Amino acid sequence: PNFADETEVAPLPRDSFDTPSDVPLLLAAGRLHTNKAFDTLLRALKEVPDAVLWLAGSGPEEAALKSLCSELGLDARVRFLGWRNDVTALMRTADLFVCPSRHEGLGSIVMESFFHGCPILATRSQGPGEVIAHGETGWLTDIDDVQQLSDAIVQLLANPQMRDQLRDSAAQDYRQRFSREVVVNQYVDFYRRIARR
Repeated sequence: PNFADETEVAPLPRDSFDTPSDVPLLLAAGRLHTNKAFDTLLRALKEVPDAVLWLAGSGPEEAALKSLCSELGLDARVRFLGWRNDVTALMRTADLFVCPSRHEGLGSIVMESFFHGCPILATRSQGPGEVIAHGETGWLTDIDDVQQLSDAIVQLLANPQMRDQLRDSAAQDYRQRFSREVVVNQYVDFYRRIARR
């Protein structure tokens, strides 16, 4: 598996990007492409009172997503951040990382949320569905189920203790299975085994 960028980073101020400091804060990040299903996330957000979404990324769906955001009346609650090199700092700031993908390999984004302490809510797409233990190291919903996604966001935002439990379990799982040390040792062991053949 991949391991995360394990560089320790500081969170950004909660009021960055003209965000009210006292509202629930969601984060999503990735290429603005139909595979990432950010349109589903925007529709779900409409049913989540007060929360603000930081959406980090750029791509071919940017104009369509901004148009949908306006149609849904969400312009005041969504910040399109463009491409960012500090997603891990954004993770340190947000209350919940949301990965609503229709198609997602095992990229670094899940590992980074585990390592950088941002509870993750994802769909049962291939990568996240294989790695995240539902209700233990994160929360999983069905792909493109707007109601399920919005209900999960509301539930997790209303329950800081549950988010803390997910965060702590994910961090432990990362240390045991996905850390740089663990993965590098797996590679070294693999190369030693094939070198003996």
